[in-house]
Amino acid sequence: MNVARYNLAGCGSTSTAFCFGGWAGGASAIVEKWNGAVWSTIVSMNQTRSGSAGSNTGSVVLVFGGYGSGYAVTEKLCEESIYTFTDNTTAFSIPF
Repeated sequence: MNVARYNLAGCGSTSTAFCFGGWAGGASAIVEKWNGAVWSTIVSMNQTRSGSAGSNTGSVVLVFGGYGSGYAVTEKLCEESIYTFTDNTTAFSIPF
């Protein structure tokens, strides 16, 4: 991976995988993508977090829970956007 950290979440397969957040001296919002050969830092989540969990099916990826700026937050990475599910919804781009 490009950014050294621990206590992060991840999901995917050997050809396409994602890692989210983690701890690098503080909770992180970094999202990295594995394309089967190299890791790329692609975007930041709306919330910093470590100790979260990740799950995916097809082109939909979820990261949820953890410690950081929002404990009860779920973020959905889908096609070109990341959506944060709290009392309000925000989105930002992610290249798949």
